Amino acid sequence: MKKSLYLVFAVILLLSVLGWTGFGKKQKTRKPSWEYLTISTGEARYREPAGLNEVGAQGWELVSVGTPDNSGNVALYFKRAK
Repeated sequence: MKKSLYLVFAVILLLSVLGWTGFGKKQKTRKPSWEYLTISTGEARYREPAGLNEVGAQGWELVSVGTPDNSGNVALYFKRAK
């Protein structure tokens, strides 16, 4: 009888400590926010890899490529975290 009573108290103590330390709390997740950039391949500096490397060095990531317009230029869509 005494052993089971100690076991009950030990379980209650353990649950109390876990609850007190925040183990059971959900962590707040920060919603990512993005900024966007659209570039046309009609701009001369973006027809060469050096121009696109510059954009990549600034943290921009290519996420989509648009269809060519009447002049044959393509829109490039980039995003990066704020």
